[in-house]
Amino acid sequence: MTISHCPFTGKKLPEPLEDAWRNTIDEIFGTDDWSYDDAREQLPDKYFNEQWWIERKL
Repeated sequence: MTISHCPFTGKKLPEPLEDAWRNTIDEIFGTDDWSYDDAREQLPDKYFNEQWWIERKL
């Protein structure tokens, strides 16, 4: 079951950012395979918290 609205306020929830995250990583680092731990270790910490999407105003 997909939840598209907040159960408390009824407001529509924002779209998931997973695709945007993967596209951003692909653009910056030139790869689309981040499934391996050694590849993920190359990413700056900001790509594992909200900083990356706040900077892009997503």
